[in-house]
Amino acid sequence: MTHKKILLEVCVDSFDSAKTAVDNGADRLEICGSLCQGGGTTPSVALVNMIQSELPKLPLMIMIRPRPGDFVYSESEVRLMKAEIATFRRLRVMGVVFGCLKPDGMIDELVTSELAACAGPLEVTFHRAFDMINYPSADGPLLWATSALCVLDTIPKITRVLTSGLQPTFPSSLSYIKSIIDQSVSLSKHSASSCPRRPLTILPGSGISAASILAHPEFCQLLREGMFPEIHASCSSWVDGPMCMKARKEGMGMGRWERWKVMPARVRELREVLDGCVS
Repeated sequence: MTHKKILLEVCVDSFDSAKTAVDNGADRLEICGSLCQGGGTTPSVALVNMIQSELPKLPLMIMIRPRPGDFVYSESEVRLMKAEIATFRRLRVMGVVFGCLKPDGMIDELVTSELAACAGPLEVTFHRAFDMINYPSADGPLLWATSALCVLDTIPKITRVLTSGLQPTFPSSLSYIKSIIDQSVSLSKHSASSCPRRPLTILPGSGISAASILAHPEFCQLLREGMFPEIHASCSSWVDGPMCMKARKEGMGMGRWERWKVMPARVRELREVLDGCVS
């Protein structure tokens, strides 16, 4: 029996990391700025242009996030995000990635809908702001996640949801994410629309590596069964920069002289494990 290849999306914030990811098995890139600072921000247009020019025909999803920090955006920040979406739409990227919450920690349906509408034909991923939704009690995360998913399901432009299953890392939240996927399928079947939509693609991410997959046999089995057609990973690490030790001062802000880079072996090993799960 032939199984469909699992799509591997790798998040990057530099051209070098983009090329490393693609050369070692990535199928799609999420392009961000400053990934190591709170999960990344909107990348520069020049970076996206360079990747498009030198890695043509590669599907690119672009992070739209004006700053690190929470996901509650001011009116001026929303205007900026709309302008950024319009810019990347003109570049004909595959899609955009964003997530918006209200001060109470629930999904901001209005702002999310406005941004999604600006994306036009582009695909839209609602990112891990989904994992930051507020649920009042420890026994209710799935109930609130279901509520959040219902909100996203009413926004036709949303294509997928990037989530770690409401936990810091994905493999440890497998039972949660299975329930989220089941709910997504159920919502699509019972859509109020006369033309039921496809289920939202649930894109698992955070902590996914070759080692973490192999450490969770149930995850391997679900990959084999096609529950996760797409996987998101960073495959990255801090590496020492070229500046000699004697020239290093205190640093600027973060105090780091290292660089956050995609590691070729991590991408390659993850690609091999994913392929092995469906071969």
